[in-house]
Amino acid sequence: MGKVTSISDNSITVETTSKQSVTVELPEQTKFEKSGSPATLTDLKVGDKVVIHADASGSKLVAHEVRFGVMKGKQSMQDMKGMPGMGSSSPDHK
Repeated sequence: MGKVTSISDNSITVETTSKQSVTVELPEQTKFEKSGSPATLTDLKVGDKVVIHADASGSKLVAHEVRFGVMKGKQSMQDMKGMPGMGSSSPDHK
């Protein structure tokens, strides 16, 4: 997880939350997801925050999924903040 600092045709470099620079290889089968919808490498921009699912292959990291944009989980939690408390409005629980 981190912020994209550079992008090439077959890799991206990310500054992790611990301020380390990590380059991740992007094979053809890598899936991209932007805000929960299918995307492509061209949708990704330097400065985007990403979550990358990758496997180690020798000394390299190889991505199988790159997610960026608004994450569904975070959005759902924000939507839930405005909901009334569970059970407090139910007439069955007195």
